[in-house]
Amino acid sequence: MKRLLLALALIVYSVSARAELIEIDHPDPGIFQKKTTMTKYYQGQKSKAVIVFVAGGEGQFNFDPSRKTDVTFHFSNTLKNLTKNIPTVGTGRFDLVMFDSPYPMQVMGGRAYPNSYRPGERASFDHALRIQSVIEYYKKKTGLPVILMGHSNGAISIAFYYDHSIGRKKDMFGVSPDLVVLSGARYEEKLPKSIKVPVVFIHHVKDKCSGTLFADAKAYHDELIRENPNRSKLIEIESGNDEGIRPCDGNSYHMMYQADDEYVSKLSQVLLKFLP
Repeated sequence: MKRLLLALALIVYSVSARAELIEIDHPDPGIFQKKTTMTKYYQGQKSKAVIVFVAGGEGQFNFDPSRKTDVTFHFSNTLKNLTKNIPTVGTGRFDLVMFDSPYPMQVMGGRAYPNSYRPGERASFDHALRIQSVIEYYKKKTGLPVILMGHSNGAISIAFYYDHSIGRKKDMFGVSPDLVVLSGARYEEKLPKSIKVPVVFIHHVKDKCSGTLFADAKAYHDELIRENPNRSKLIEIESGNDEGIRPCDGNSYHMMYQADDEYVSKLSQVLLKFLP
């Protein structure tokens, strides 16, 4: 009987919150071809904040309302665990939004640069407006603080988002993120000095991707805490595995492969300390 009850409890804990595809209207649809931005929303359990996640790589999930299948690659599944109540791992205190770019991010002048640092469309005002529209939509929908999170190249999106937000009209950038998370991030572009939002770094200590070395994350974190010791926190991930074939993607330390529990547990604990 005890084993049966334990099994039932684990099933209840492991069931993910309902996922919902939601298209967000572009704030200025008259000048851009893509008039909506697709998102996928996962509701947590007694959530304290909503995480808006901007992906690395090409920045695309390619969500399609006609397909019923869910995101399957492992890092997305790791993130979804932030919405679940899993014993010893996390309490499911976060809603999660996956931001799906309607166009490849690493494109410049019509040419793709998938294996080198090029900001491409991540630097565009259109991309910043899309991020802002998603932040505002989910702030209104949930009434929760907003955490803007970028992994790898997604950190570049966040840096340019803040670049565009400076000096813009308040009706375009009226709602600001309450917290920023830089996960396995690149730092060719950094947050503007005038932005004082708290920043949480989470990085694998053995990250072998040439553009996302742990030493760079630590150096940037140290730079921020010299300005304000309470502004930032660095989370070191040590578990997991790396197949050693593609250090910047796939089954790698960079993508927190097999480090799911440590990643979710440590990130959840730190984020909750920054929230009211």
